[in-house]
Amino acid sequence: MAMVPTLLASAGLCTAMARGALAASFGVSPNSFTVSGESFQISASTLDGQGFVQFGVLDRGAHASYPEALSGIRSADLYDLCQSVVQDVPVLGPVTLRLTSGSGGTPAHADRLVADSHDLKGDALFHNINIGQDAATVQGVPGVHGEPGGFGEQADTVRIDNLRQQTRSVSAATFRLPGLHLSVQVGSNPCFDADADQGADQGGDDSSGADHDGHGSSGADHGGHHSSDEGHGGHHSSDEDHGGHHSSDEDHAGHHSSDEDDADHGHHRTPGDRSE
Repeated sequence: MAMVPTLLASAGLCTAMARGALAASFGVSPNSFTVSGESFQISASTLDGQGFVQFGVLDRGAHASYPEALSGIRSADLYDLCQSVVQDVPVLGPVTLRLTSGSGGTPAHADRLVADSHDLKGDALFHNINIGQDAATVQGVPGVHGEPGGFGEQADTVRIDNLRQQTRSVSAATFRLPGLHLSVQVGSNPCFDADADQGADQGGDDSSGADHDGHGSSGADHGGHHSSDEGHGGHHSSDEDHGGHHSSDEDHAGHHSSDEDDADHGHHRTPGDRSE
């Protein structure tokens, strides 16, 4: 049962991959089998691991090679494990192969777990982590290391909550699956909705715009201050009304008009107007 769980790539490694730092140092994955190239999902509510390494590799397929981030764990417990792959079948359409384990309080367990993944998400905690270590020198998992000069990292322990992973290959020396349930279903029923996760990530990026809108609301507050000035303008209009009552006395009307000029000048000196 080779299609099973795994681990998350840290931000340091993902950043290095995005910048092409690993392009010249990817070695062939220690997962020595030829991959199908099909991407499948793995999720877990929590992964607890002892001994962690990570570096870039190439998975070899029959007709293509796939750059991946290899994550190796010497000993791993996975709670609420799910693994799924959805494939299109002629006539039937999408068909889902889905595996679950470790949902009864006893986690699934793997020794010398090696997973090659291209998309990973979760909330991770590492202890005693080295980032940027030569991939050929990592020692967290016996026999699992990268090419000399490659970008790598290692840690004593790793914990990942809400693990969401898309991968092309997984292997383990031993893999215990308590409460195993394997099902084949017509239709698409993956472990998680990858499109929804991506949309949530993009929505998080857009939140900065919302923050700017929030700052813009302070402008609305300033507008509120201007409205108070307009309210003062309303009080001046009452002066005009008084001026109307005194219209028989042109001198008094003149005085009131000068008061209106002063009020106008006073309006231009308000703090709200200075903010403009």
